[in-house]
Amino acid sequence: MKHLKFTSDLCAKQLREGRYFLFEHLMTASSWASEMFHWLGSQQGVDKVSFDFCALGMQIKDKDGKLGPSLKKTSVLTNSKRISALLSKAKCKGKHQHVVLEGGKTAAAQIYPEIFCDAVCHGMKMELEDFKWLDAVYEKINVSEMVETLMATQSAEVSDPPDEEADLALYKHLYADLDFMDDVSGALLEKDLAVQARKVEMD
Repeated sequence: MKHLKFTSDLCAKQLREGRYFLFEHLMTASSWASEMFHWLGSQQGVDKVSFDFCALGMQIKDKDGKLGPSLKKTSVLTNSKRISALLSKAKCKGKHQHVVLEGGKTAAAQIYPEIFCDAVCHGMKMELEDFKWLDAVYEKINVSEMVETLMATQSAEVSDPPDEEADLALYKHLYADLDFMDDVSGALLEKDLAVQARKVEMD
C-alpha cells in the first residue's frame, strides 16, 4: 500500500502540474477499489480503460517451454486521451489459446511487450503534436486580437483615461462568447462576478 500511495502521489503531481501520467495495474487487483485510486480516477481529464495484453504482443512460455499469448487483463489510469483511445482498442478476439499465468509465470508477464511500449510512445507523440497545433492556433488568435485591439484603440478619440466601469465593459466584450468555469468542480461561474474578481487580481 505504501508503494501504491507513492505511485498515486506521483500521478497526482503530474496531473496537478499539467503533465501526463500512465498507471498500469492488473484489472482484477483489489487496489482499484482503494480511496486514492478512486479519487485519482474521478479527476477531470482522467480516464480508466481496460485492455488485453495478448492483443499487444505479450507472450510467455507454457509448460513445454513454447511461447504463447498471455491474456493478462489489465487496466490503466491516464490523463492522455490519445493513449487511452489506443489501449482501449486492444481486445482479445478469442482466436488463440492463452498460456495460464501460474507456477511462477507471472514474473514473465511483468515485462512490457514492445508493441505495448510502441502504443504508449505513439499516443504521447500524438499528444505533443496536438499541443504544437493548438499553440500555433492560439498564437494566431492572440496576434489577430492584439492587432485588432490596437487598431481600434488608435482610431478612437480618448480624452480621459477610461474609468473602472469602462474597463469592465471592455473585458466583458472581449470575453462575450466565453464562459468562466471553476477549475476544480467544472461548474459554470457567474460571468459578471468572475470579471470583477479578475479585475481585483489585476489591480
